[in-house]
Amino acid sequence: MALCDVDWDRGAESFKQFPKAKRFKGYRVMLDKMGDEIDAVIVATPDHTHAVATMEAMRRGKHVYTEKPLTHTIWEARQLTEAARKYGVATQMGNQGHSSEGARQTVEWIRAGVIGEVREVHCWSDRPLRGTRFEGKMYWPQGVATRPGDKPPVS
Repeated sequence: MALCDVDWDRGAESFKQFPKAKRFKGYRVMLDKMGDEIDAVIVATPDHTHAVATMEAMRRGKHVYTEKPLTHTIWEARQLTEAARKYGVATQMGNQGHSSEGARQTVEWIRAGVIGEVREVHCWSDRPLRGTRFEGKMYWPQGVATRPGDKPPVS
């Protein structure tokens, strides 16, 4: 097992959980040195590096689970799709929140036309404005300070 994090202070908790894992600061170096011992890779890096780290793992024949967002462009997503086929690897993106019953039901309503044509969507989060730990998980800052008070008419 190997763990990779450029910031070993932030990675300390993971390192502590898996003390026997070899530690690396660069994923390419990790894959170079440990490639024969690694079957699959989890990519949970800063968002802007998800696609390149995922592609590198696939090029080396590794199955990959990547946190969202998988990519920043449709082109990147298509490149990863082609690479998964080419290298014969299993891939998955971390979007479990969209597989809930409520999300599925909302999609069904929209597709069935139950709520009419959707032209605009506004979302708010009850997550904190500062990074915080809750039930053992770290949540990053999100959302706006207060929910908007206006109630524009639905047209």
